[in-house]
Amino acid sequence: MGRRRESPWCPCQRAASTAKGPVQPEAGGPPVLCRPHKPRPRVALAPPEVPSVMVSLPDGALSKLLELRVTLTQTGEIFWLPAELVRYYGDSKPRPCIVAACDGARAHLVSGTSQRARGPALVVEVGETRLMKRTEFDFSITFPLALRDLATRGSSAGRLPAERLPDLTAAIDASKLIVLKRLVAK
Repeated sequence: MGRRRESPWCPCQRAASTAKGPVQPEAGGPPVLCRPHKPRPRVALAPPEVPSVMVSLPDGALSKLLELRVTLTQTGEIFWLPAELVRYYGDSKPRPCIVAACDGARAHLVSGTSQRARGPALVVEVGETRLMKRTEFDFSITFPLALRDLATRGSSAGRLPAERLPDLTAAIDASKLIVLKRLVAK
């Protein structure tokens, strides 16, 4: 039929895998091989696949989670909102907005801009939150939004660090936004 293919492994390795043991070299000399030694090929192992687990939730669980998210919204959180929900000067476009205050079922938001703010501003540098640009939150204009709309239509961009919350209060105090000043004074 065909010629028998020889194993790429030398007899020393074959013998090592049996009970006989490897061929012993002469004292101080190189190992005894019957033919030129070929190194064993290395096989790269693929990382094990992580199975994706889908969990089915009981009816109404998502709405309960949404309600919980609404109640957990706090001052200092930053959300990206679609253009139709944001109130700001100039072009209508999606913007980051910071929660300046909450009252009942509404959040009072201040829009952010990557340009210079027109009024008192709270500056958030890259790395403080998940915003990709230096952002100035302009405290010359604010707008209310239902917490439910904020949770469903907005996407979280992080939260102002706790040590920066006094800066948020200072920006509110420096502004002419009476509604925010009343809410913060409570």
